[in-house]
Amino acid sequence: MCNNEASYFVPSGYTYKEITTKCRSTATIHGHVTTVFCEKCQDDPRVQAEHEAQLALSEADNDWMHSAGWGEI
Repeated sequence: MCNNEASYFVPSGYTYKEITTKCRSTATIHGHVTTVFCEKCQDDPRVQAEHEAQLALSEADNDWMHSAGWGEI
């Protein structure tokens, strides 16, 4: 797990405000939930593949729960 700081930008009036957080934190930007990575992890194919695998597992869990008549996690 990376302990670096990561940042993203959100609208603030006519400009943007930089938000800093821990690498691999989730953020809601324009209504979309996304994971924020530091530059090192953003450029690491292994980290990105691991993240994509986690997203696929989460989607499979949500599909199963939906088929059982339950909501998402």
